[in-house]
Amino acid sequence: MTALLVATVLRAETPVSVPTSAQAVSGRLATGDVAPDFAVVGPKGEAIHLADFRGRVVVVDVSATWCGPCQAAMPNNDRVFRKYADQGVVLLGVTADDARAAYDGWVARNAGKYAFTMAFDPAGREGWSSSVFNTQYHVSGFPTMFVVGRDGKIVETVGGGGPGEDYRLEYALARAGVKVDLASLPPEPKRDLAAPKMIPMVGKTHAVTPPTVKFGTAKYGDVVADFAALGVDGREVKLSSFKGKPVLVTFWTGARAPGDDIAKLYAAYKDQGLAVWAINVATDRAEFDTWAKAHAAALGYTVAWDPAGKAFMESIPNLQFGVGMFPATLVVNAEGAFSGGLIGMGPKVAVWVRESLERAGIKLDATDAAAVKVAMDALFAEANAGGEPKAMTMGGGMLPAAKSAPRPAFREVYGKLKAGDPVPDFTVITPEGKEAKFSDYAKGKTVILDFWATWCGPCQKAMPHYQELHQKYG
Repeated sequence: MTALLVATVLRAETPVSVPTSAQAVSGRLATGDVAPDFAVVGPKGEAIHLADFRGRVVVVDVSATWCGPCQAAMPNNDRVFRKYADQGVVLLGVTADDARAAYDGWVARNAGKYAFTMAFDPAGREGWSSSVFNTQYHVSGFPTMFVVGRDGKIVETVGGGGPGEDYRLEYALARAGVKVDLASLPPEPKRDLAAPKMIPMVGKTHAVTPPTVKFGTAKYGDVVADFAALGVDGREVKLSSFKGKPVLVTFWTGARAPGDDIAKLYAAYKDQGLAVWAINVATDRAEFDTWAKAHAAALGYTVAWDPAGKAFMESIPNLQFGVGMFPATLVVNAEGAFSGGLIGMGPKVAVWVRESLERAGIKLDATDAAAVKVAMDALFAEANAGGEPKAMTMGGGMLPAAKSAPRPAFREVYGKLKAGDPVPDFTVITPEGKEAKFSDYAKGKTVILDFWATWCGPCQKAMPHYQELHQKYG
């Protein structure tokens, strides 16, 4: 038996909910229902009850440390709490369906970062089936926020999260009687009660053409908000410190140097002012320091460490862009605007990185320019085959997303399969960056095909079971 696990990448283009391990439960709380009381554990071990806040507007944010959209939404939640705390608004975060050690680690890392209180659901990871947030609040996706009025009744439920400012919570607070300057906010998105509670997987991972015009929530031409990491010397390095130069930012992980292609690009284009900033994510500081002492100086470009460490859901790429898979690369032009970005490695990725550099104002050498032209010609050919006008361009000669996709999405194909149907072939990228066909990998074998994601807690929790099956029947 062979288990083939195919990873997908979260791109939080709109707020999304991550499914929990429990199935959706009927009887979801509605506006006007009394919010069930509960007891959770605070960061100092104190008992916190919802009833403690009767007479105040309370936002109960049910999340988990393993949930990427939850962590990416934390800065916005904190912004809203600080803005309305003087009106007695309470924001109570609850870490649910999670391990106590994971919660304690989150508190240790973020105690001085966020002003709201983060508590722990004592049911923990193993007791989710009996947790009040499952049995009475009927939470079926993380994050889910309940706005509770001064009378203890549900005013609104806000589902989903992601990086950037999200004003839905403020509109909900206004309906709860909080004084909110709605005229200063963007118009509230229309609520579609018939919309699915979870965004389908194809909505998160659907390919864009060209692949560089979006990087998580960042879109071509957006000004990239400043962010910071810690340099080899322990001092803070900010994106703004490269202002006036095009900068290639690469997020990489583990005690090894960024890809060799990054060094080639720096050597080729540093004379044009290109800055390279390699940020090590999902790695302990000690491991990074050991690597940096041996290798950083020889690279020549700026190397830094993401202070979130192993807690990669709290890392810069996830909080800033909703991206939680590495290596990931983005290009910011000299004016601080996003010029391109993508996730992965290999020769195709290398070509598209060069295309992004070209849009950021770098004059490519003959070899790189030729490779980009080949990719662009193929892009135009694909678009034309799908009926797109030949003259359509966007920002530096880029095509907008074509209506046709290079191949059907997994959901569109596998969602229609029945027992006995032949399994459609597909190509994936191995950890070594090489392409591999399913038909070659699975020939003559019984296969468990698992579609999963790095940000998906239930997926991670299933891994030991798959390993056990593989060892037992392999």
